Amino acid sequence: MHETLDSKFAWGLLVVPGIASGIDELHSLRCGSAQRLFEGIGSMRSTPILRGILGANSFAPTGLAPSARMLHSDSACILDFQVKYQHDFLMSVLMEAKRSRSRLGAIGRPVAAGVGGALLTLLVLWLFYRSGNPLVAPTLTRLFQAVASEWMHVDGWTGRSINFNQGAPRNALFPPVLLVALWVGFSSLLSALIAPPWRGFKSLAPYAVFLLLGWLALDLRWQWALSQRLSQTAATYASLDQTARYLAGPDRKIYPFLREVLRHLPAPPARVFIVSQDPGGANAGRMRYHLLPHNVSIPSTTLPGDAEARAGDYVLLLSPMKHVRYDRDHGVLISKNGQRPADLLHAASQGALYRLREGS
Repeated sequence: MHETLDSKFAWGLLVVPGIASGIDELHSLRCGSAQRLFEGIGSMRSTPILRGILGANSFAPTGLAPSARMLHSDSACILDFQVKYQHDFLMSVLMEAKRSRSRLGAIGRPVAAGVGGALLTLLVLWLFYRSGNPLVAPTLTRLFQAVASEWMHVDGWTGRSINFNQGAPRNALFPPVLLVALWVGFSSLLSALIAPPWRGFKSLAPYAVFLLLGWLALDLRWQWALSQRLSQTAATYASLDQTARYLAGPDRKIYPFLREVLRHLPAPPARVFIVSQDPGGANAGRMRYHLLPHNVSIPSTTLPGDAEARAGDYVLLLSPMKHVRYDRDHGVLISKNGQRPADLLHAASQGALYRLREGS
């Protein structure tokens, strides 16, 4: 038995770092040196070895060095410090677990609110889709298809694309802005219910995150739409000269007529008056744009007066025109505010070009 205990003590003295220097102090410091000894090896949590060393406390083995016998005699003091450090270690583990739980809660509550907001948004969309399509059996597949179709809709370039983003078809059931607003609203409401401000959860971070995520979703969709427009533009106009681009673009219906009009005009700047039934319409505006750099007037519904026009000016009459007509027999333009002698230079279905001359 003594030999077994001796081997346990010898193995413990060799394996545990720092124990030899602490044992030398036990001759004079007794329990105080035992405390420092345990503090030296406490970080290694070598409790099983100490338990083996101090297992037989009814007698002191005689085959050991005096310092080892002193360690055996002070076993009660060392065990007291062992219990203390085990308690401290357990409390530190519990505190760390509590902090981890708090961090997980700070992340988990907004995530749960966001998921719940998405489910509530789907529920509202499903109810709305069901009420708007009573003859169609509402299923999640059809609902997702309708939402995806409107979310991925790209209307191409329009006359107001420079400062306006339609974002969805005009008759859309689920515009993207509405979807994002519903999700942000429901998520914020659930976040307030899960972590109510009146219970100490006063941070605005979850609500700011919901708003920024919604904003980011709309912005990413807008960037995707711009990339699709870029692809459409490249497919339509790449490798074409300016004339071919006009013929391939949105003005392809009026540009052939405009080319003929430009051939009958002298070198810029000629004075051109545009007369149209809809002077503020897109057709009159595009005509004026393509006639630049000629000196083109703002479109009007009547012929220019004597104070405005003179012989040698040009009048572009756009069809259809109810209040202005041309008398071929007498060579005059007639309108409600008078008549002007003019020569017909070119006529087509889109309109006619006239040059004013002297006379009355």
